Amino acid sequence: MEVLQPGHYWKTPFVWEPGCPQPHPEAALVFEPTPEHWLLDAVASVMADSLDESDRLAVGRLGPARAAVELLALASREFEAPHGWWRLARDDKGHAVGFVLPVLFADESTRRQGHPEGTIFYMGVLPEFRGRGHCLVGSEVKPIETRDLVTVPPMIWHQFRATRGEPLGFLCMVNAARDKPQLPTQEDLAGLQKDAKIAAFLRNEPRAGPT
Repeated sequence: MEVLQPGHYWKTPFVWEPGCPQPHPEAALVFEPTPEHWLLDAVASVMADSLDESDRLAVGRLGPARAAVELLALASREFEAPHGWWRLARDDKGHAVGFVLPVLFADESTRRQGHPEGTIFYMGVLPEFRGRGHCLVGSEVKPIETRDLVTVPPMIWHQFRATRGEPLGFLCMVNAARDKPQLPTQEDLAGLQKDAKIAAFLRNEPRAGPT
């Protein structure tokens, strides 16, 4: 998607022709129709952390919620989306992790041998299911990536950081009534920073590995 000016894009068309092989479904994801009540918030969430230039311009001008409304209005105005085409992706745990919004060009002049051309209008992975970084757990600094599971023992210092120049999202499962957030004191921080790996992590210059 190439930016012409804010809010305008090049769209590359595609046409399926008889005899062309179809891709095998990805076992890690299951696709289902996108619920309308879910889609707007999902698009706003993706746009808020997007690195796409036009998304960033739109969010800077309107904020994520209004930018998402404008984007989806553009899809309805300039393209056609047959019922059920817009799909929500779930992982093998049942979590909604993203979406893909295919459309058809409404302009009949774009038809190829009488068949409408389509394109992917927009697609995204929700922020909490993407990104890479590092985590501090006790005295260890470890790299983390998509689908990693980190177990944090009770009452131990821990922190997650996006250290790879990209957003980092994660799901945190705790007992909210029991596990109240606690911040380290200056004395605690001084003790942590005696470890060179932890000091580098706190400066956002992590060097992963056991202490």
